[in-house]
Amino acid sequence: MDETPDDQDTAGTEPEPESELECTDCGGYLLDGNICDEAECLSLGDCKYYNYIAWPGGFCKPKQNDDENVEEKWGDSTTISSPNQMCLPISHSIRCEDGFKIERSKCEAGENTTLTESKITNNGNDLFCEFTGNDNPNTGPNIELCYPPTGTLYIDCILDPDYISPEDQIESKKNEIEEKYPDLEGEWIQTPIESYGSTDCGVIDKEIKDGFCFTTESTTLISESEIMGNGWFCNFKDDINSPNGKSFAYCVSENNETPVTPITPEPEPEPEPESNCTDCGGPWWSGDWCHEAECLALGNCKFTNTFGPGGKCEAN
Repeated sequence: MDETPDDQDTAGTEPEPESELECTDCGGYLLDGNICDEAECLSLGDCKYYNYIAWPGGFCKPKQNDDENVEEKWGDSTTISSPNQMCLPISHSIRCEDGFKIERSKCEAGENTTLTESKITNNGNDLFCEFTGNDNPNTGPNIELCYPPTGTLYIDCILDPDYISPEDQIESKKNEIEEKYPDLEGEWIQTPIESYGSTDCGVIDKEIKDGFCFTTESTTLISESEIMGNGWFCNFKDDINSPNGKSFAYCVSENNETPVTPITPEPEPEPEPESNCTDCGGPWWSGDWCHEAECLALGNCKFTNTFGPGGKCEAN
C-alpha cells in the first residue's frame, strides 16, 4: 500500500525534545514558596549551590561562572545573597585576623546585581561591601520588584607591623589615667555595654574619678564618653553591627588623697654679730693692747698709734 503524503510527513517527524533546565531554574519566586534546595540544584547539571544568609534555601548557578577567574587567587572570600525582591540592599564585612591588615581586596557583584558601596574600614583591617538587585522587567506594571541580590567579598591579608592588641590598648589607657593621679590609690572596674550604659563605682562603695570607653567591633563609634552620676557613661553607634563595647571606671575611696608630708625647711644659721672697731684689744690694764692688724681686721676701722704700746681703733 502506497504511503500518502500525510503518512510521509508524519513518519519523518520526531517529537521535539523538552528544553533542558538550567541552573538558574532551581526553585521559583520567593513569593510562591518554591525554594531552591541543594539536591534540586545539583540535579540540574554542572551547577553550584549557595546557601542564603539568614533565609531558608539558596540559589543555584553554573560552576563555570566561578571558574572564569580561576587564575586569580585570594586568601579569603565570602559570598552573600538574599531572596528579597524588594530592591533592598544587602551588606557584609570580611576582616583579616588580628595582627594582619588588608593588602588587596575586591567586591564583586553577582548576576543581576549592582555594587552600591565598597570601603576599607577599621584602619585597613575590614572590607565592607553593599549589593542591590537590579530592576526586574518581568514583573507586572504595578509592581516594582528587583532580582535577588548576590555578591562576593575577596581579601588578601599581610602582617600589620603597627598592630596593638586590644589588651595592650586597654592597659595603655589605664596607665595613662593612673599617671594623672599619682597620689591616689584607685580600683578599675568594667562593664560590657550594648548601645549605651555606664559602669557604676557605687557597687564597690567608691567614687568615680576617671574612665574611658572601648569598642569591641571595628565598625562601632564612640559618640559619648563622660562621667555621669557615680560612673563612666558610654554611648556606642554602629550602622552595620550591634553597637557593643566596654565601659571602664577608675574608682577611688572618698577623701582618698594621700596626705603630703610638709617639708620643713632647715633653719638658716644665725648671722654672727657684727664686729665693733672698739672691740680691738682689751682693757689697758690687762696688757691685751690693740694692734693695727687686729684693728683693720674688724672691718671699716682706722688705727691710731698712742703713746706707749698699742694704739686706738675707731670707725673710719
